Amino acid sequence: MTWIGISGLHHPDDVALCAALGVDALGFVVGFPHRGPWNLTLDEAEELVLGVPGTVQRVAVVGEDPDTVLATTRRLQPRIVQLHADEPPGVTLRLVGLLHAHDVRVMKTLRLRRDDGTPVGRHVHGADPLAAARLLVGTGIDLLMVDLVDAPGPPGPPGPPGSGGSAALSAARRIREGIELPVVLAGGLRPDTVRTALEAVDPDGVDVISGVEGAGHRTDPAKVAALVVAVRGQGAMTPGHDRRSAGDA
Repeated sequence: MTWIGISGLHHPDDVALCAALGVDALGFVVGFPHRGPWNLTLDEAEELVLGVPGTVQRVAVVGEDPDTVLATTRRLQPRIVQLHADEPPGVTLRLVGLLHAHDVRVMKTLRLRRDDGTPVGRHVHGADPLAAARLLVGTGIDLLMVDLVDAPGPPGPPGPPGSGGSAALSAARRIREGIELPVVLAGGLRPDTVRTALEAVDPDGVDVISGVEGAGHRTDPAKVAALVVAVRGQGAMTPGHDRRSAGDA
């Protein structure tokens, strides 16, 4: 089955809802260097992760400052740390070693412009998408998130949700076929668009924030249920047990 992650949770009822509906992983944005409605303090995140069942993976969505990343990891004890900022490859390499010592898997985000599929970020700007992905793979990460974004700018979900243009989806497919790690697709996915994206990219997993939200950035039960039904029909393997044997995540 395709791995499903829901990120940006900030209410205990939403944590329980997603777990009950069969989501594989729940992501908590903690101390992130850019403002957003999903950003939690460490105390808030710790309270929320206590409600995550043992069958659901906890993901700490963090970025940039290595000391903050390590402090968050020690306190929340996530299964996966998602490095979601614009960390230099050298910092990512260092963090991977430190996080692996804590038996934590690392997922790094690579952003692609939704309109043309080119990489976004200080350290990959102008690079070929597959070359940028291989640069990140070389840091020792366990999973790669390919995040389709509207334009360069602070990390976060795009404005109007969508599944990405054909150029971006084609670039994501090249990455999926060109690296030996599980690939998680993100960026504006919704229940009514995720199937098209899955067919175009064939990722190992998907991660969603705004596409399953309602008023006040609260998780919408009907949208989460519809997303799970749409995704589960695709039959891709989960990250950690995928067709390329990339290792447990």
